[in-house]
Amino acid sequence: MFASAFRTIRFGVDEAHGKGQAMQLNYLLDQGAFRVAKDGTFSVDGKKMKAAAKQLTKEIMTLQAVGNYAKAKEMLGKLGIIRPDTEDPGPAEGCSCRRGAAVCDGE
Repeated sequence: MFASAFRTIRFGVDEAHGKGQAMQLNYLLDQGAFRVAKDGTFSVDGKKMKAAAKQLTKEIMTLQAVGNYAKAKEMLGKLGIIRPDTEDPGPAEGCSCRRGAAVCDGE
């Protein structure tokens, strides 16, 4: 999930896929299903993940079912962004690659 999320949002949230992925990632972070350590690494809380994913699905499907455009727009505005914790910090110190990866593998 993390690799897919970061791969998708690294191109920005100006298109639907990036915005939707950012929304999911931020929602799960807000619910404590994902956590960011002080060193910038991420972890998953398996106990919270199932409930958070279920609740997010319920919220999205309810918005779709009732056609609440204003609430959907508000949700995307709050969650469909790249927050500082999930922003790509750029290449690791001393990295000569041009990929912009946070961890340089020397390629």
